[in-house]
Amino acid sequence: MYNPAMQNESPLNAAKETGVEALPSHERGNEEALPAGPEGQKGSEVLARIRELCKKAQEDMEADPKSADKVALRVSGEATGLIRALNANGVPAPYIAQYSDRMALMIARCAAAYSLETWQWKSGMALLEDASRFAVDDEAKATIEAAKAAVKNKEKLYEGLTQIESAPSLATFNGLGAMLYGKTDVDPETGSYLATHYFVFAFLPVYPIRRYKVLPVVEETKTFGIKHTASKGYIFLGKAPLRTFDVWHRFIGLGVLALLIWAIAS
Repeated sequence: MYNPAMQNESPLNAAKETGVEALPSHERGNEEALPAGPEGQKGSEVLARIRELCKKAQEDMEADPKSADKVALRVSGEATGLIRALNANGVPAPYIAQYSDRMALMIARCAAAYSLETWQWKSGMALLEDASRFAVDDEAKATIEAAKAAVKNKEKLYEGLTQIESAPSLATFNGLGAMLYGKTDVDPETGSYLATHYFVFAFLPVYPIRRYKVLPVVEETKTFGIKHTASKGYIFLGKAPLRTFDVWHRFIGLGVLALLIWAIAS
């Protein structure tokens, strides 16, 4: 038995995919630098609210990436008022910038997770644009721009595909089972392409089951200084519509199977 299939690509590590996995390293500002008196106390309370807002957003995003758009909107909805409160209480500009960036990156992380989990690219891009409004530091701005580029690339990669829950079986036994055949619409940037998942008889493609976009996984080894590559299977990115050729092949395959059954029965 041979089964080179691999699990379909998972977007659960979405933030890492887009470069927004790290929030600013400061968990707590140097509150000694805040103004003394009631304003300083209120400023500290606002900073604490921002930390708690981002912490809760992180937890909610990880718990349910499909609803991360709502989490992003929640942070965005509170960000303007919180920044205004920091200014009103005389919090130093560096703190306002740091905590603005913190909220901006949290919105961006939620946008990335939501986009990669649901493939709602346009909604994700809109959230990233919203995140840009709150970014102050050049590094935060660059991180969000990188996230936008990554989401655009993913949109291109998954264009025309439908999500799948798991990779199909490519197991065969004595030439009977399922295999991938064909290689069309090759993406030179990623090496991904469209292939047809066939039911095979004697290793011959008899019936096209479905079309998939796959990314081949190869392993490189060296023997006596000579480089070799070997296929380790595929990452299934999503399913694509069958071509007209595949539909005709289905009818032909069914006809061949009917003839085989008739011949065996006779």
